[in-house]
Amino acid sequence: MTSKALFIAAKDLSIRARDRRALVVLLAMPMALIFILGLVFNPMWQGTAEFQRIPVVVVDQDQGEIARLLVEQVLGTGEIGRMLRVDHAGQPADARNLVLRGRRAAGLVIPRGFSQAVMTGRPARLMLFTDPAQSIRAGIVNSIVNRFGAEVVKRQVAITVAAETLIVERIMTPATVVAAIPSWLKDVEQFTGRQAVAIAEERGSGPRFPAAIDYYAVGMGVMYLLFGVSMASQSILVERREGTLARMRTTPTGSSDIIAGKLLATFLTGLVQFSLLVLFTSVFYKVRWGSPLLLLLMIGATALAAAGLGTFLAALARTPEAVESLAPAIILPMSFLGGAMFPVYFMPPWLEYVSRLTFNRWALDGFLAIMAGAQTPVAIWQPLLALLAMSVVFLTVGAWRLRFR
Repeated sequence: MTSKALFIAAKDLSIRARDRRALVVLLAMPMALIFILGLVFNPMWQGTAEFQRIPVVVVDQDQGEIARLLVEQVLGTGEIGRMLRVDHAGQPADARNLVLRGRRAAGLVIPRGFSQAVMTGRPARLMLFTDPAQSIRAGIVNSIVNRFGAEVVKRQVAITVAAETLIVERIMTPATVVAAIPSWLKDVEQFTGRQAVAIAEERGSGPRFPAAIDYYAVGMGVMYLLFGVSMASQSILVERREGTLARMRTTPTGSSDIIAGKLLATFLTGLVQFSLLVLFTSVFYKVRWGSPLLLLLMIGATALAAAGLGTFLAALARTPEAVESLAPAIILPMSFLGGAMFPVYFMPPWLEYVSRLTFNRWALDGFLAIMAGAQTPVAIWQPLLALLAMSVVFLTVGAWRLRFR
Protein backbone atom coordinates (compact mmCIF):
# COMPACT_ATOMS: atom_id res chain seq x y z
CA MET A 1 0.00 0.00 0.00
CA THR A 2 1.43 3.36 -1.03
CA SER A 3 1.81 6.46 1.10
CA LYS A 4 -0.85 8.17 -1.02
CA ALA A 5 -3.39 5.49 -0.10
CA LEU A 6 -2.45 5.85 3.58
CA PHE A 7 -2.85 9.60 3.34
CA ILE A 8 -6.32 9.24 1.79
CA ALA A 9 -7.30 6.77 4.53
CA ALA A 10 -6.05 9.13 7.26
CA LYS A 11 -7.96 12.01 5.70
CA ASP A 12 -11.21 9.99 5.60
CA LEU A 13 -10.79 8.84 9.20
CA SER A 14 -10.20 12.41 10.32
CA ILE A 15 -13.43 13.53 8.64
CA ARG A 16 -15.44 10.69 10.22
CA ALA A 17 -14.00 11.34 13.66
CA ARG A 18 -15.42 14.88 13.48
CA ASP A 19 -18.88 13.58 12.61
CA ARG A 20 -20.12 13.37 16.22
CA ARG A 21 -23.71 12.67 15.19
CA ALA A 22 -22.68 9.52 13.36
CA LEU A 23 -20.49 8.43 16.28
CA VAL A 24 -23.37 8.77 18.72
CA VAL A 25 -25.74 6.83 16.46
CA LEU A 26 -23.27 4.03 15.81
CA LEU A 27 -22.34 3.59 19.48
CA ALA A 28 -25.32 4.80 21.52
CA MET A 29 -27.95 2.95 19.49
CA PRO A 30 -26.40 -0.53 19.77
CA MET A 31 -25.66 0.06 23.47
CA ALA A 32 -29.33 0.91 24.08
CA LEU A 33 -30.59 -2.05 22.05
CA ILE A 34 -28.19 -4.46 23.74
CA PHE A 35 -29.53 -3.39 27.12
CA ILE A 36 -33.20 -3.62 26.09
CA LEU A 37 -32.96 -6.93 24.21
CA GLY A 38 -30.75 -8.46 26.88
CA LEU A 39 -33.31 -7.51 29.51
CA VAL A 40 -36.36 -8.66 27.53
CA PHE A 41 -35.00 -11.94 26.24
CA ASN A 42 -33.06 -12.95 29.30
CA PRO A 43 -35.87 -15.33 30.43
CA MET A 44 -35.39 -17.34 27.21
CA TRP A 45 -31.97 -18.31 28.50
CA GLN A 46 -33.47 -19.68 31.72
CA GLY A 47 -35.17 -23.06 31.77
CA THR A 48 -37.80 -21.95 34.27
CA ALA A 49 -38.88 -18.90 32.34
CA GLU A 50 -42.48 -18.06 33.04
CA PHE A 51 -43.53 -18.04 29.41
CA GLN A 52 -41.95 -21.44 28.85
CA ARG A 53 -44.09 -23.08 31.51
CA ILE A 54 -47.03 -25.11 30.27
CA PRO A 55 -50.35 -23.43 31.09
CA VAL A 56 -52.85 -25.88 32.60
CA VAL A 57 -56.29 -25.14 34.00
CA VAL A 58 -57.78 -27.42 36.67
CA VAL A 59 -61.41 -27.81 37.70
CA ASP A 60 -61.54 -29.58 41.07
CA GLN A 61 -65.17 -30.61 41.66
CA ASP A 62 -64.11 -33.37 44.03
CA GLN A 63 -62.23 -31.42 46.72
CA GLY A 64 -61.18 -34.75 48.23
CA GLU A 65 -57.93 -36.18 49.54
CA ILE A 66 -56.77 -37.76 46.27
CA ALA A 67 -57.72 -34.69 44.24
CA ARG A 68 -55.69 -32.54 46.60
CA LEU A 69 -52.79 -34.94 46.23
CA LEU A 70 -52.98 -34.71 42.44
CA VAL A 71 -53.23 -30.91 42.25
CA GLU A 72 -50.93 -29.85 45.07
CA GLN A 73 -48.37 -32.64 45.29
CA VAL A 74 -48.15 -33.96 41.73
CA LEU A 75 -48.86 -30.90 39.56
CA GLY A 76 -47.69 -28.22 41.95
CA THR A 77 -44.32 -29.32 43.33
CA GLY A 78 -40.89 -30.51 42.23
CA GLU A 79 -39.78 -30.64 38.60
CA ILE A 80 -43.37 -30.94 37.38
CA GLY A 81 -44.39 -27.90 39.40
CA ARG A 82 -41.64 -25.86 37.77
CA MET A 83 -42.69 -27.10 34.36
CA LEU A 84 -46.41 -26.31 34.68
CA ARG A 85 -48.31 -23.12 35.37
CA VAL A 86 -51.54 -24.29 37.02
CA ASP A 87 -54.59 -22.16 37.59
CA HIS A 88 -58.17 -23.03 38.41
CA ALA A 89 -61.59 -22.66 36.81
CA GLY A 90 -65.03 -23.16 38.33
CA GLN A 91 -66.73 -25.25 35.66
CA PRO A 92 -65.61 -27.82 33.05
CA ALA A 93 -67.05 -25.62 30.30
CA ASP A 94 -64.73 -22.78 31.36
CA ALA A 95 -61.69 -25.04 31.17
CA ARG A 96 -62.79 -26.40 27.81
CA ASN A 97 -63.21 -22.90 26.36
CA LEU A 98 -59.79 -21.82 27.57
CA VAL A 99 -58.22 -24.83 25.82
CA LEU A 100 -60.27 -24.39 22.64
CA ARG A 101 -59.14 -20.77 22.38
CA GLY A 102 -55.51 -21.81 22.84
CA ARG A 103 -55.17 -19.99 26.16
CA ARG A 104 -54.20 -23.21 27.94
CA ALA A 105 -52.40 -26.28 26.61
CA ALA A 106 -54.60 -28.61 28.68
CA GLY A 107 -57.56 -28.56 31.02
CA LEU A 108 -58.00 -31.19 33.75
CA VAL A 109 -61.40 -31.87 35.32
CA ILE A 110 -61.57 -33.88 38.56
CA PRO A 111 -65.23 -34.93 38.92
CA ARG A 112 -67.13 -35.28 42.18
CA GLY A 113 -66.60 -38.59 43.94
CA PHE A 114 -63.15 -39.14 42.43
CA SER A 115 -61.31 -39.48 45.75
CA GLN A 116 -64.02 -41.71 47.23
CA ALA A 117 -63.90 -43.98 44.18
CA VAL A 118 -60.13 -44.31 44.42
CA MET A 119 -60.14 -45.05 48.14
CA THR A 120 -62.86 -47.71 47.85
CA GLY A 121 -61.30 -49.43 44.87
CA ARG A 122 -64.01 -48.46 42.41
CA PRO A 123 -63.24 -47.19 38.87
CA ALA A 124 -62.40 -43.50 38.88
CA ARG A 125 -62.38 -41.11 35.93
CA LEU A 126 -60.59 -37.88 35.03
CA MET A 127 -61.38 -35.59 32.08
CA LEU A 128 -58.51 -33.99 30.16
CA PHE A 129 -58.99 -31.36 27.43
CA THR A 130 -55.98 -30.80 25.18
CA ASP A 131 -55.13 -28.22 22.55
CA PRO A 132 -54.00 -29.92 19.30
CA ALA A 133 -52.14 -26.76 18.31
CA GLN A 134 -49.92 -27.28 21.37
CA SER A 135 -49.52 -31.00 20.88
CA ILE A 136 -46.13 -31.34 22.56
CA ARG A 137 -47.14 -29.38 25.66
CA ALA A 138 -50.50 -31.15 25.83
CA GLY A 139 -48.74 -34.48 25.42
CA ILE A 140 -46.55 -33.75 28.43
CA VAL A 141 -49.60 -33.02 30.58
CA ASN A 142 -51.31 -36.15 29.27
CA SER A 143 -48.26 -38.20 30.19
CA ILE A 144 -48.18 -36.76 33.73
CA VAL A 145 -51.87 -37.49 34.31
CA ASN A 146 -51.58 -41.02 32.88
CA ARG A 147 -48.61 -41.71 35.11
CA PHE A 148 -50.62 -40.53 38.11
CA GLY A 149 -53.44 -42.87 37.05
CA ALA A 150 -51.04 -45.80 36.81
CA GLU A 151 -49.70 -45.00 40.28
CA VAL A 152 -53.26 -44.94 41.66
CA VAL A 153 -53.93 -48.37 40.16
CA LYS A 154 -50.81 -49.80 41.80
CA ARG A 155 -51.84 -48.46 45.19
CA GLN A 156 -55.40 -49.70 44.73
CA VAL A 157 -54.13 -53.20 44.02
CA ALA A 158 -51.81 -53.16 47.03
CA ILE A 159 -54.49 -51.92 49.40
CA THR A 160 -57.17 -54.23 47.98
CA VAL A 161 -54.97 -57.28 48.49
CA ALA A 162 -54.13 -56.22 52.02
CA ALA A 163 -57.77 -55.47 52.85
CA GLU A 164 -59.03 -58.79 51.49
CA THR A 165 -56.40 -60.66 53.48
CA LEU A 166 -57.32 -58.88 56.69
CA ILE A 167 -61.03 -59.53 56.19
CA VAL A 168 -60.56 -63.20 55.24
CA GLU A 169 -58.32 -63.77 58.25
CA ARG A 170 -60.92 -61.93 60.36
CA ILE A 171 -58.33 -59.54 61.67
CA MET A 172 -60.48 -56.58 60.67
CA THR A 173 -64.10 -56.13 59.64
CA PRO A 174 -65.06 -54.60 56.28
CA ALA A 175 -66.22 -51.45 58.06
CA THR A 176 -62.92 -50.94 59.90
CA VAL A 177 -61.00 -51.59 56.71
CA VAL A 178 -62.95 -48.86 54.87
CA ALA A 179 -62.29 -46.48 57.76
CA ALA A 180 -58.57 -47.29 57.75
CA ILE A 181 -58.02 -46.90 54.01
CA PRO A 182 -57.26 -43.09 54.08
CA SER A 183 -54.51 -43.58 56.67
CA TRP A 184 -53.14 -46.54 54.68
CA LEU A 185 -52.96 -44.33 51.58
CA LYS A 186 -50.90 -41.81 53.50
CA ASP A 187 -48.61 -44.58 54.71
CA VAL A 188 -48.23 -45.89 51.16
CA GLU A 189 -47.49 -42.36 49.97
CA GLN A 190 -44.69 -42.02 52.52
CA PHE A 191 -43.34 -45.45 51.68
CA THR A 192 -43.31 -44.86 47.92
CA GLY A 193 -41.44 -41.65 48.54
CA ARG A 194 -38.43 -43.75 49.48
CA GLN A 195 -36.11 -45.08 46.85
CA ALA A 196 -35.24 -48.76 47.11
CA VAL A 197 -32.66 -48.35 44.38
CA ALA A 198 -30.70 -45.11 44.13
CA ILE A 199 -30.14 -43.93 40.59
CA ALA A 200 -27.02 -41.91 39.93
CA GLU A 201 -27.53 -39.50 37.09
CA GLU A 202 -24.75 -37.78 35.23
CA ARG A 203 -25.80 -34.96 32.98
CA GLY A 204 -23.62 -33.87 30.11
CA SER A 205 -22.54 -30.27 30.24
CA GLY A 206 -23.82 -29.61 26.69
CA PRO A 207 -23.29 -26.33 24.90
CA ARG A 208 -22.77 -23.36 27.21
CA PHE A 209 -25.00 -20.54 26.15
CA PRO A 210 -23.88 -16.99 26.84
CA ALA A 211 -26.02 -14.63 28.86
CA ALA A 212 -28.66 -12.77 26.89
CA ILE A 213 -26.84 -9.48 27.13
CA ASP A 214 -23.62 -11.14 25.91
CA TYR A 215 -25.46 -12.61 22.94
CA TYR A 216 -27.01 -9.30 21.92
CA ALA A 217 -23.73 -7.47 22.41
CA VAL A 218 -22.48 -9.55 19.49
CA GLY A 219 -25.70 -9.47 17.46
CA MET A 220 -26.27 -5.72 17.70
CA GLY A 221 -22.56 -4.98 17.42
CA VAL A 222 -22.30 -6.79 14.09
CA MET A 223 -25.51 -5.25 12.75
CA TYR A 224 -24.42 -1.71 13.55
CA LEU A 225 -20.97 -2.45 12.22
CA LEU A 226 -22.62 -3.07 8.86
CA PHE A 227 -24.52 0.21 9.12
CA GLY A 228 -21.30 1.98 10.06
CA VAL A 229 -19.30 0.74 7.11
CA SER A 230 -22.19 1.38 4.72
CA MET A 231 -22.15 5.02 5.90
CA ALA A 232 -18.39 5.11 5.47
CA SER A 233 -18.59 3.71 1.97
CA GLN A 234 -20.96 6.51 0.96
CA SER A 235 -18.00 8.92 1.09
CA ILE A 236 -16.83 7.52 -2.23
CA LEU A 237 -20.09 8.51 -3.88
CA VAL A 238 -20.18 11.86 -2.08
CA GLU A 239 -16.71 12.76 -3.31
CA ARG A 240 -17.57 11.66 -6.81
CA ARG A 241 -20.65 13.88 -6.86
CA GLU A 242 -18.75 16.85 -5.42
CA GLY A 243 -15.95 16.41 -7.94
CA THR A 244 -13.24 15.61 -5.37
CA LEU A 245 -12.34 12.35 -7.05
CA ALA A 246 -12.03 14.04 -10.44
CA ARG A 247 -9.67 16.63 -8.99
CA MET A 248 -7.60 13.93 -7.29
CA ARG A 249 -7.17 12.19 -10.62
CA THR A 250 -5.61 15.31 -12.08
CA THR A 251 -2.77 14.79 -9.58
CA PRO A 252 -0.22 11.94 -9.82
CA THR A 253 -2.58 9.75 -7.79
CA GLY A 254 -3.83 6.61 -9.50
CA SER A 255 -7.33 5.10 -9.19
CA SER A 256 -5.89 2.12 -7.34
CA ASP A 257 -4.41 4.42 -4.66
CA ILE A 258 -7.71 6.21 -4.22
CA ILE A 259 -9.73 2.97 -3.92
CA ALA A 260 -7.15 1.38 -1.62
CA GLY A 261 -7.23 4.42 0.65
CA LYS A 262 -11.03 4.42 0.75
CA LEU A 263 -11.17 0.69 1.52
CA LEU A 264 -8.57 1.02 4.27
CA ALA A 265 -10.52 3.89 5.85
CA THR A 266 -13.73 1.85 5.74
CA PHE A 267 -12.01 -1.16 7.30
CA LEU A 268 -10.42 0.93 10.06
CA THR A 269 -13.77 2.62 10.76
CA GLY A 270 -15.36 -0.77 11.35
CA LEU A 271 -12.41 -1.97 13.41
CA VAL A 272 -12.49 1.05 15.72
CA GLN A 273 -16.29 1.04 15.97
CA PHE A 274 -16.51 -2.61 17.03
CA SER A 275 -13.52 -2.29 19.37
CA LEU A 276 -15.17 0.63 21.16
CA LEU A 277 -18.38 -1.38 21.47
CA VAL A 278 -16.43 -4.25 23.02
CA LEU A 279 -14.82 -1.83 25.46
CA PHE A 280 -18.08 -0.12 26.45
CA THR A 281 -20.08 -3.37 26.85
CA SER A 282 -17.27 -4.84 28.93
CA VAL A 283 -17.25 -1.84 31.26
CA PHE A 284 -20.96 -1.03 31.53
CA TYR A 285 -22.66 -4.42 30.94
CA LYS A 286 -19.89 -6.72 32.17
CA VAL A 287 -19.96 -8.67 28.91
CA ARG A 288 -17.39 -11.47 28.94
CA TRP A 289 -15.84 -11.43 25.48
CA GLY A 290 -13.18 -14.09 26.08
CA SER A 291 -9.62 -14.37 24.80
CA PRO A 292 -8.34 -10.89 23.77
CA LEU A 293 -6.12 -12.33 21.04
CA LEU A 294 -8.89 -14.31 19.39
CA LEU A 295 -11.23 -11.41 19.87
CA LEU A 296 -8.86 -9.11 17.98
CA LEU A 297 -8.65 -11.71 15.21
CA MET A 298 -12.43 -11.97 14.93
CA ILE A 299 -12.94 -8.21 15.03
CA GLY A 300 -10.40 -7.84 12.20
CA ALA A 301 -12.04 -10.52 10.05
CA THR A 302 -15.52 -9.14 10.74
CA ALA A 303 -14.52 -5.55 10.00
CA LEU A 304 -12.82 -6.65 6.78
CA ALA A 305 -15.90 -8.57 5.61
CA ALA A 306 -18.12 -5.63 6.59
CA ALA A 307 -15.86 -3.26 4.64
CA GLY A 308 -16.20 -5.55 1.66
CA LEU A 309 -19.98 -5.52 1.93
CA GLY A 310 -20.03 -1.73 2.34
CA THR A 311 -17.85 -1.32 -0.75
CA PHE A 312 -20.10 -3.67 -2.67
CA LEU A 313 -23.16 -1.60 -1.70
CA ALA A 314 -21.41 1.60 -2.79
CA ALA A 315 -20.56 -0.04 -6.09
CA LEU A 316 -24.18 -1.05 -6.66
CA ALA A 317 -25.57 2.43 -6.00
CA ARG A 318 -25.07 5.59 -8.03
CA THR A 319 -25.79 8.17 -5.34
CA PRO A 320 -25.30 8.39 -1.53
CA GLU A 321 -29.08 8.55 -1.16
CA ALA A 322 -29.38 5.24 -3.00
CA VAL A 323 -26.95 3.66 -0.51
CA GLU A 324 -29.05 4.97 2.38
CA SER A 325 -32.08 3.19 0.94
CA LEU A 326 -30.28 0.06 -0.15
CA ALA A 327 -28.34 -0.57 3.07
CA PRO A 328 -31.32 -1.12 5.45
CA ALA A 329 -33.07 -3.25 2.82
CA ILE A 330 -30.11 -5.64 2.84
CA ILE A 331 -28.71 -5.31 6.35
CA LEU A 332 -31.95 -5.69 8.35
CA PRO A 333 -33.21 -8.96 6.75
CA MET A 334 -29.68 -10.35 6.80
CA SER A 335 -29.32 -9.49 10.49
CA PHE A 336 -32.63 -11.12 11.35
CA LEU A 337 -31.74 -14.31 9.47
CA GLY A 338 -28.27 -14.24 10.98
CA GLY A 339 -29.58 -14.29 14.54
CA ALA A 340 -28.90 -10.67 15.50
CA MET A 341 -32.49 -10.16 16.65
CA PHE A 342 -33.94 -13.62 17.24
CA PRO A 343 -31.61 -16.12 18.94
CA VAL A 344 -30.30 -18.85 16.67
CA TYR A 345 -30.86 -21.36 19.49
CA PHE A 346 -34.61 -21.08 19.06
CA MET A 347 -34.76 -21.16 15.26
CA PRO A 348 -36.38 -24.11 13.48
CA PRO A 349 -33.82 -26.35 11.72
CA TRP A 350 -34.53 -25.02 8.20
CA LEU A 351 -34.14 -21.40 9.31
CA GLU A 352 -31.00 -22.23 11.23
CA TYR A 353 -29.59 -23.68 8.01
CA VAL A 354 -30.55 -20.59 5.99
CA SER A 355 -28.94 -18.34 8.60
CA ARG A 356 -25.55 -19.83 7.72
CA LEU A 357 -25.72 -18.09 4.37
CA THR A 358 -25.46 -14.71 6.07
CA PHE A 359 -22.52 -12.62 7.13
CA ASN A 360 -24.02 -12.07 10.59
CA ARG A 361 -24.32 -15.76 11.43
CA TRP A 362 -20.64 -16.51 10.84
CA ALA A 363 -19.59 -13.50 12.86
CA LEU A 364 -21.98 -14.54 15.63
CA ASP A 365 -20.62 -18.10 15.67
CA GLY A 366 -17.06 -16.87 15.94
CA PHE A 367 -17.64 -14.40 18.77
CA LEU A 368 -19.86 -16.82 20.70
CA ALA A 369 -17.20 -19.53 20.43
CA ILE A 370 -14.68 -17.13 21.97
CA MET A 371 -17.16 -16.25 24.71
CA ALA A 372 -17.64 -19.97 25.35
CA GLY A 373 -13.95 -20.35 26.08
CA ALA A 374 -12.15 -20.92 22.77
CA GLN A 375 -8.43 -20.42 23.25
CA THR A 376 -6.87 -21.13 19.86
CA PRO A 377 -7.60 -19.94 16.30
CA VAL A 378 -8.37 -23.55 15.36
CA ALA A 379 -11.59 -23.31 17.39
CA ILE A 380 -12.88 -20.48 15.20
CA TRP A 381 -11.35 -21.39 11.86
CA GLN A 382 -14.68 -21.90 10.12
CA PRO A 383 -16.12 -18.45 10.94
CA LEU A 384 -12.77 -16.85 10.13
CA LEU A 385 -12.55 -18.62 6.79
CA ALA A 386 -16.15 -17.79 5.87
CA LEU A 387 -15.71 -14.10 6.73
CA LEU A 388 -12.42 -13.83 4.86
CA ALA A 389 -13.95 -15.52 1.80
CA MET A 390 -16.86 -13.07 1.89
CA SER A 391 -14.48 -10.12 2.23
CA VAL A 392 -12.45 -11.27 -0.79
CA VAL A 393 -15.54 -11.68 -2.96
CA PHE A 394 -17.20 -8.40 -1.95
CA LEU A 395 -14.00 -6.33 -2.03
CA THR A 396 -12.95 -7.71 -5.41
CA VAL A 397 -16.31 -7.14 -7.07
CA GLY A 398 -16.87 -3.78 -5.36
CA ALA A 399 -13.40 -2.40 -6.14
CA TRP A 400 -13.62 -3.60 -9.72
CA ARG A 401 -16.93 -1.82 -10.30
CA LEU A 402 -15.78 1.38 -8.59
CA ARG A 403 -12.57 1.51 -10.63
CA PHE A 404 -14.40 1.53 -13.95
CA ARG A 405 -17.12 4.03 -13.05
